Amino acid sequence: MNIRIHVVEILGELADVFDRLDQKSVEQFLVQLLKTRKIFLVGSGRSKRMAQAFALRLMQLGLPAAVAGESTTGHAGRNDMLIAVSGSGQTPSVAAIAARAKKDGARLAVFTNSQHSPLARMANNLIYLAADGGRQYGGSLFEQSFLLLADAIAMELQHRGGLSDQALDRAHTNLE
Repeated sequence: MNIRIHVVEILGELADVFDRLDQKSVEQFLVQLLKTRKIFLVGSGRSKRMAQAFALRLMQLGLPAAVAGESTTGHAGRNDMLIAVSGSGQTPSVAAIAARAKKDGARLAVFTNSQHSPLARMANNLIYLAADGGRQYGGSLFEQSFLLLADAIAMELQHRGGLSDQALDRAHTNLE
């Protein structure tokens, strides 16, 4: 077995996803994100784990971010944004939270692999990750794509904010 072969294949699949990424939709998302009072993230399964990682990075960038469903999440409403991460775009729990956030006046940004899904139709900002196909199991390619894009967005926010790595270090947990 040669793990390197699998890694190269995965990297090729990721490159294909990012070759098809609409940069304009990401820029529109960034503009709205920077106008947002509070940021909430939601996902299910592995997508939730990727959303949690993005929430952590946003917090380290000084942005008020929380993960939906946690006891300290707080209220989402007008001038807030919910970021929904769902490959299928139809996970019932994610769709229900998104509908509630929109009803209460929050903007909805959706990262999905399904442009015509119920979540995509609700979105104020839609970021389509063309992570269909590939040889990896299940939603792996979508989840990897979202995590890489989230890290790239964090790098861009750090750059735009003129934040040093040391500034982010100061927001890193000291209670581990």
